[in-house]
Amino acid sequence: MFYYFARKFLWVVYKVIFRLKIKGRENIPSEGPVVLASNHSSILDPVAVGIASTRPINFMAKEELFNIPILRNFFLALKSYPVKRGKFDRAAINKTLNYLKNNEIVALFPEGTRKKKSEAEKPYRGVALIAQKGNAPIVPIAILGTEKIFIKKKFIPCLNSITVKIGKPIFLNHPEGDLKKEQTITSEKVMQIINDLIKEEKNEN
Repeated sequence: MFYYFARKFLWVVYKVIFRLKIKGRENIPSEGPVVLASNHSSILDPVAVGIASTRPINFMAKEELFNIPILRNFFLALKSYPVKRGKFDRAAINKTLNYLKNNEIVALFPEGTRKKKSEAEKPYRGVALIAQKGNAPIVPIAILGTEKIFIKKKFIPCLNSITVKIGKPIFLNHPEGDLKKEQTITSEKVMQIINDLIKEEKNEN
């Protein structure tokens, strides 16, 4: 109940304050397991992804966010769950696969953490690993505008517009060769598609 109320409230906030635009929402399958993969440059990104989907989303979030009791309860109510960054977190992966087994949606950030414009995108292979083991398509999502809202050394956020552009689902094969290599290649391909969606949107405007 809280998830749906929060989603509606935040949709109004993003629509009014950030002039949110959502494109390609029909590309998210209406049923079955789905892995959403998005670029990540701002704390505003997870909410933007959550608003873009008409289906509830389970978010994998860094463990540190759950260390404060009040925040922990808040994030749990928003269908988030902790993951230990920088290491293989079997418990988080198993939880993710259980969501997919139950035909739910999970959202991941292939880059692992927020990236600055100047930083190269080197995605972790986890997004492909999870999609393959969960028999789920990957839906690439490009988020534009959030990186311009909180600018360093500025106390007042810039009210920049936000666009969420959703690409077509990517259905994965189950390779018989070097799984780690194939998963790395697939994750890099997903990140490239996300970057292409960003460039495409910028060219249209």
